[in-house]
Amino acid sequence: MKLAAKVALVLSLVLVGLGFTDQWNAPTYMIKISQKEFRAHENEIRSRGFDIAGVDLHAGEVYLLVSASEQAVLGSLGVQVGASAVQVPRLSPDSKYKTPDQVMQLLQKYAADYPALASVSVFGKSLEGRDIP
Repeated sequence: MKLAAKVALVLSLVLVGLGFTDQWNAPTYMIKISQKEFRAHENEIRSRGFDIAGVDLHAGEVYLLVSASEQAVLGSLGVQVGASAVQVPRLSPDSKYKTPDQVMQLLQKYAADYPALASVSVFGKSLEGRDIP
């Protein structure tokens, strides 16, 4: 996995608080599925609210954070999880966590307050269609 993809994955894990899956005491697993398989089941994965932790475009893989019961749901959808599941530590949500909208508001405020030092520009879109500043 390239460094940029690793950094994005780590940031996703930290910012998302390792997912809001089942109960906080339940183990959380990082699984990887191929982009092809993700695309085949994308609507089901998104509609059920699975936590997409990252995407490695170079390797063609999508990483999901799931509980054991969510793994079973993926299996019932026909998603091949296989041996890719690795248990990861679950962290409690960060009390200072900011949603993407809150982050954008902060960035826009900094740009307005300090126009000589800061500006906001969008360099891409997330898988969910949100701007990436």
